[in-house]
This record gives sequence, C-alpha cells and structure tokens, in this order.
Amino acid sequence: MGFRVSSRSLGRTACSSLSRCPVTWCALPYPTVRISLASADQRRGRAGRVAPGTCYRLWSESAHAGLAPDTPPEIRSADLAPLALDLANWGADPGDLPWLDPPPAGQMEAARDLLVRLGGG
Repeated sequence: MGFRVSSRSLGRTACSSLSRCPVTWCALPYPTVRISLASADQRRGRAGRVAPGTCYRLWSESAHAGLAPDTPPEIRSADLAPLALDLANWGADPGDLPWLDPPPAGQMEAARDLLVRLGGG
C-alpha cells in the first residue's frame, strides 16, 4: 500500500491490504497488516524499476528492524472452506497432495466441520 508523492518519488508504508475473506462476504475494507522485510525490499526494487526517482520509506528504522523476515504462506491464514469443498468434490485427501506448504491440519478440520454444518460436506 503506498501513494505517489510526485512523478519522481514514491512513498511506501509498512502496511499491506491482504485478503482475509471473500469480497462478497466482507462488508468492511480489507484489514491492513504489517508487510515483511522481504516484501518491503521487493517493493523498493519495483519502485526503482518503474521510473527514475527516489523511494521514501515511511516508517522508522526501529519499525523496519521489527518487520518479519518473510511473509508467511497465505494458506496459514486463508479461509480453507473453499479448498475443503474442492478437495471433497475431487475425492482427494490433503495429505496425499504434494503441497509447497500444506494446509494446517487444525484449519482443514475446522473447514470440514463448517461444511458439514452448512450441509455441503
């Protein structure tokens, strides 16, 4: 999340809007969360490739030092009910698939329970 300061400079905040629920389910805007150090560095690099100019970091050195090194995989925080429904439709067991980051077992169980309560699983 950032804003254009001028045609030659770009300001960036240490926050990002991450999807936490489908747009059709959310009445409020997406929450903002802290970005990771890797994401901040990637954004700085992108700003320099778009056009010549200056990129300003709009947070303190202490805030920068407190950023997590990497962004955790989205599957750790995503709503897994749609995934659980797809897997059930395919007849697939999540444990049998070659995930880069497997869905957390507790969250998958909660997603399955939700589908059962809704009559979809």
